[in-house]
Amino acid sequence: MTTPVQSEPETTPTPMLGARRSAAIADAQAKAALYARVSRTAATERDPRVATGAAWISDVLAVRALVWERAPGDDEEAGRRLSAVATAVGAAVGAATDTASAVPARDAREVVVTARRRLLGVFDGPAAALVAERLGELEYLAELPAVAGRVLPESPESLRWRSQNATAEVLVSDLRRAAADCRVIADALLAAAYRRDAAGQACLADLFEIEAYLVEASLAAGDTDLLLADVRRAAVVLLLSEAADRPVDVAAARAGVWAVVRAALPPTEVERLAPRLGRSGPVVPE
Repeated sequence: MTTPVQSEPETTPTPMLGARRSAAIADAQAKAALYARVSRTAATERDPRVATGAAWISDVLAVRALVWERAPGDDEEAGRRLSAVATAVGAAVGAATDTASAVPARDAREVVVTARRRLLGVFDGPAAALVAERLGELEYLAELPAVAGRVLPESPESLRWRSQNATAEVLVSDLRRAAADCRVIADALLAAAYRRDAAGQACLADLFEIEAYLVEASLAAGDTDLLLADVRRAAVVLLLSEAADRPVDVAAARAGVWAVVRAALPPTEVERLAPRLGRSGPVVPE
């Protein structure tokens, strides 16, 4: 059984946060809000798999922000506390992955409620109450089934669906080949002065590279179902769809994709993905 993480009563004002810590809090809060929006968008599109997965990611990010806020003022100590909480949450949720004897969830809302119970069980009473205050309402999930099925077939755009006729590894290879092809087409269009079309192909190439990376990251984390990959892809697609306009310049268009990547993924993964998207040098502020 996971040992609950104890809350600490605050007897003195919270110390001033360093720039790095403040940035970590702001990043976690922004991403928690983003994935909450991804969840609601997926619910509107009748996709219970992505809707529940995004809601869970939003919850974990909200906890991350809270831990950074409430942990001791020293950044190094705060990092240790965050790591301890992350380990405890992972153990608590991972221990409950065997659902053979569990009562099946009646709807998508119950899926997330069950995950939240495990999450809150990591903390003692006062700390759990603080965490619960940060978690959004879930009524918008109540009309969705717990899983997709014949009534709500899975989107053919999902990475899991696209990997069904081959392995995930083959899908990665196909995506990277598609990215290379789009780059060649973009170069040819740009040489012929078709700047808008070239920008579109360059963005498509970057999107294929992002998808390939997301599949690889899911596989590395043991997520063979590619749920994490599909949820994070949904975040990227949502942000791209909200762009006010489509730049006609290749560099500007790719910069827009890069901004979306930074908004959707953790800084360490942004760093990893940077070379694939033509970015060099430090990309994560210290």
